[in-house]
Amino acid sequence: NCQPLSSGINAECHYGRGWSCVKCVDNYISNVSNAASCTACPLGYKAILGNTMCEEIPPTYLHIGHPAAIILIIISIMGIVLTLSTVVVFVKFRETPLVKASSKELCMVLLLGIGTGFILPFLCIGLPSNEVCMVGV
Repeated sequence: NCQPLSSGINAECHYGRGWSCVKCVDNYISNVSNAASCTACPLGYKAILGNTMCEEIPPTYLHIGHPAAIILIIISIMGIVLTLSTVVVFVKFRETPLVKASSKELCMVLLLGIGTGFILPFLCIGLPSNEVCMVGV
């Protein structure tokens, strides 16, 4: 006679015995007596109270006021300013031999990628939304 917290596994076919009670493994629950098997908690939930019920897992994310977030924002803003400064220098001196020899189109594409890299951390700070998750950050 299996009580909640375990599932009854019918071992009669293999061992010639009756029911043997086995405790539910992690993230599986059984809240009825003589259950034939344990039930998995849905995605986003975890088993609590000795594997008798599922509880929603609270989302964890980087809050805007967290010191790591503030440092990340400062570094990203500095990177954006430096990247934009480099773009301004390239545009201002675009007719000089040095800029012409440096393959300015390729440099602009690289600077665009670098600038995008400095913008992406802003998407990682704060409560995630469906749109941010779809971007794949």
